[in-house]
Amino acid sequence: MLSGYRRLKHTSDIKILVKGETLENLFSNALQAMAKILVRGRLAGRQCQANIKVNSSEETSLLIDFLSEVLFLSAKRGAVFDKVKFRYLDSCQLSAVVLGYKVDRFDKDIKAVTYHEAQIKRNKKGELETVVIFDL
Repeated sequence: MLSGYRRLKHTSDIKILVKGETLENLFSNALQAMAKILVRGRLAGRQCQANIKVNSSEETSLLIDFLSEVLFLSAKRGAVFDKVKFRYLDSCQLSAVVLGYKVDRFDKDIKAVTYHEAQIKRNKKGELETVVIFDL
């Protein structure tokens, strides 16, 4: 597995398995995966950043809501965010700065980040992991 995530087979959407030793690492790996889906292998443009705050009922919802908020910011700003610096993160809320770069276009159009099959849990190695499905 490269960089904390890998693609899984799915009929029409993109499905990934994300892993991380900590909640911060898991969220960061999921963000990097989404960025690589949006834009593949192009040189970075002008750097940009955005502040985000997300509140949810539990950690799986927090991850999906976090990715959804970053996806919204990507579309609004014409940017891909691939790094995150957390100011605060627990199982129900986060405050962070996401960092990325402006792009001319996206390679894939992600319509939504779905809750389907998402469930953060510990695997046999003690890592946190979940499936994330991106609706194209």
